[in-house]
Amino acid sequence: METGKAGQSDFSNYSISAFLLIFLLLIMTLLHVNGQTSYNQHIYNAFISGKMDLWEYNMNKMEEDYLRNRNIQSLYDLTYTFYGYIAYCVVTGDEPGARYYIGKARQNIDILLNYDSLWAEVYSLKGAIYGFEIGLNPLRALEYGVKSIKSIKRAAELDKENARVLMEIGNMKYYTPKILGGGLKKAINYHERAVSMFESNKNELKSNWIYLLVLTNLARWYSEDNKVNEARIIYKKILDIEPDYLWVKDYLYPELMNKR
Repeated sequence: METGKAGQSDFSNYSISAFLLIFLLLIMTLLHVNGQTSYNQHIYNAFISGKMDLWEYNMNKMEEDYLRNRNIQSLYDLTYTFYGYIAYCVVTGDEPGARYYIGKARQNIDILLNYDSLWAEVYSLKGAIYGFEIGLNPLRALEYGVKSIKSIKRAAELDKENARVLMEIGNMKYYTPKILGGGLKKAINYHERAVSMFESNKNELKSNWIYLLVLTNLARWYSEDNKVNEARIIYKKILDIEPDYLWVKDYLYPELMNKR
C-alpha cells in the first residue's frame, strides 16, 4: 500500500510539473504573439502617419526581439519592415541606409528560405530586394534585373494566387518596359488581383500596411492611366479604411481632385 501511495504521489507531482511547464510555455507564446502584434501595430501607425523615425525605432526593436527568441515569424515580419524602410531610403536618396538594410534583408531571406525552401512570399521579397539593387547599382542593372525576375517567377510557380506575390509581379511589370512584357496596364491587373486576394482573407486586413500600399499604388496607377474615376473610388476606399492615412489624405487624393 505504501508503495502504491508513493507511486500515486510521484505521478501527481509529475502531472503538476507537466501542467506548469505547459502553462509557462503557453504564457511565453502569448507574450511573444502580443509583442509581435504590438510591433506590427507600431509599424502600421508609422506608415499611415509618415513618421519614419517611429518606423525605424520599432524596426530595431523587432530585430532585438528576434535576436533573443529566434522566432521565424518574427524574422519574416522584420524582413518586410526592412523592405518598407529600404523603399523609403531609396525614395529619399539615403543610399547608405538602403545598402545597409538591403544587406540585412538578404541575410534574413537566406535564413527564411533555409527554413522553408518553398516559401513563395519570401521568393517574391527576394525579387523585390534585387529590384532595389538595380537603382543603387546601374552598372549591374542587367545582373540584378535577371535575379529579380527569376526570384519573382519562382514565387509565382510556388503560389501564383498569393497576394504578396501578385503585388511584386505587379511592381515588376510596372518597371519593365512594355516591349519586354511589362507596362502599366499589366501592373494594374496584377495589383487588382492582389487586392482581391488580400480581401479574401478578412483576418489579414486589420492594420495591414502592405494591403494599404497595394491599394495606394493601384490608385496612383489608375490616375497615371487616366482612369480618374477608378482612382477616386480607390482613394475613397482607402480613407474609409484608414481616415488618418496622411499620404492619401493630404497629398494623393487632393492632387487627383485637382486633375479633374
